[in-house]
Amino acid sequence: MAKRHPKQGTTVLSSEEVLALSHRVLEETLPVWVASDTYTQDDLIDSLLYAASQMTTLERTGVRLESAPAGDTTRSYLKEVTVAQIEEAINEALVLNVPRDVLKRPRNVAVDLVLIPYYGEVTEELEDAIIRSQAKAGTTRFFAYATLSCLKANRRYTLAFRCVRNSEGLVALLQWLLHRFSALGGRVKRLYLDAGFYSVKVLRYLIEEANLPFLMPIPKKGRSGGVRKLFCGRSSYRTAYTVRSPKDGTITVDAEVVCKYSKGKYYRNGIEWFAYATHQYHRPVGAAYPDYRRRFGIESSYSLMHQARARTASRKPGLRALLVGIAFVLINVWTYLKWNAVSLPRRGGRLVFAALFPFVEALIFLQSAIQRKYRLVETVTIPQPRSP
Repeated sequence: MAKRHPKQGTTVLSSEEVLALSHRVLEETLPVWVASDTYTQDDLIDSLLYAASQMTTLERTGVRLESAPAGDTTRSYLKEVTVAQIEEAINEALVLNVPRDVLKRPRNVAVDLVLIPYYGEVTEELEDAIIRSQAKAGTTRFFAYATLSCLKANRRYTLAFRCVRNSEGLVALLQWLLHRFSALGGRVKRLYLDAGFYSVKVLRYLIEEANLPFLMPIPKKGRSGGVRKLFCGRSSYRTAYTVRSPKDGTITVDAEVVCKYSKGKYYRNGIEWFAYATHQYHRPVGAAYPDYRRRFGIESSYSLMHQARARTASRKPGLRALLVGIAFVLINVWTYLKWNAVSLPRRGGRLVFAALFPFVEALIFLQSAIQRKYRLVETVTIPQPRSP
């Protein structure tokens, strides 16, 4: 881990240490064994880490690094890995360096969905892995992944990872994530849910079965009707709201209707309305908006995930899940290093020098260490034309 400078008393974190910790986390959890005279499992993991840090493909990684395995070679080792194996490995890796005190008392917990666009053909192998959603990035087909996260002393840790399956449904998905959190010893203080979970089935489960305190945005659909009927007056208020579904019936929930004045922010003026479905939410009227906005920086976390997600055009759900899962693992590693290596203990709370070690810096450290290990290709060789 980071070393103390003998003269200045400061902490020195090297790129080799960042690579060593990232490598160890994956080495202890990945269900991959390389049987080759040329490459080892270390080479495979380093290739995956480099592709993640560069947001590139395994093919480009094999081209850029002189002694790294080619992209086809790396994918051949991973082609038989199943989604279930990857989920188990990633969930183990996520909690490998999480402090034990994170789960000592009830925590605010956030559950979110991330959609990765898919443009290829939906084969029989992909029928359960591809979900349909509103058009985004030129497609309505996506690979979807769900995560559960909690916060401790301004440290946000992703604790559970799950691939979304068509055959499973949102309630079963949510149950799996909460069961995983409970199995780790966690307890929910309040649950913050992505708008993608908004449905009669999920609301009924949370209120009538689980009886969990939660906060979930109510989507604004269409130009009128629906929740927009509640957008009246000039102040925030609470009311009952009935959610209807042709298939699943109705359920009445507590709704927080929040009125916000833009005041020129983001070049907007006038009133903006927001609505949230709640249960056991004992906070001042209007607090739902800032509470949900502060739900651990979910949007920024997913932005970070995309910065560390290797790209692929593969149709293998297992490989795709692995590349997304590694990104979340790297974010947890970075969070751990910030707290333990780029900080100073002091009375009144640890001082974290977050500005000195942003996530992009951690990725650069990974790149540098791997490039020195495998040698970066720095020349371009033009193939000679064949003689007639």
